[in-house]
Amino acid sequence: MKPDLTRVYKKLLRLYPRDQRLLFEVEMANTFAAVAEECFAMGWAAVVRFVLTELIGLSREIVGEWNIKFAAEAFRSANLVRARSLLAEGFAALIHAAYESDSRFKNRCGRDPRMMRPAWISWNDWYGDGLWLDDSSVVT
Repeated sequence: MKPDLTRVYKKLLRLYPRDQRLLFEVEMANTFAAVAEECFAMGWAAVVRFVLTELIGLSREIVGEWNIKFAAEAFRSANLVRARSLLAEGFAALIHAAYESDSRFKNRCGRDPRMMRPAWISWNDWYGDGLWLDDSSVVT
C-alpha cells in the first residue's frame, strides 16, 4: 500500500509565507507528485531517499523564505526611519548587504502582486477614465 505523500507535502507547503505559497504551491505539489510516482516505481529505498531529501530541502527553504520576508519588511520600515539614527543606518546597511547577496530577497522588494492590475482587466476598468490626470501630465 502506497502512502499519500502528496497530501502530506501539500500540508507542509502551508508553512511557506502566503505570497510564496500563492505563486508556487500548485507547481511544487504537482512536481512532487510526479517525482514521488517515479520513486515508487523504483522501490522503497528510492522513496525514503526522496522523502528525506525533500524534507531537508523544504525545511531549509521555508526558514530561508521567512527570514527573507521579515528582512524585506524590516528594509521597508528602515527606509521610513530618520536618517540620523545610527541604529537604523546600521540595520539598513545590513539589510542592503543581504539584498545584494541573495536574489530571493530582491524579489521581495518588488511590487506587491496584490496591488497590480490583472492582465485580463483593461486599463480603463482598473484605473478609471483618467479624469484624475491633470493637463500638465498629458504628452501631446
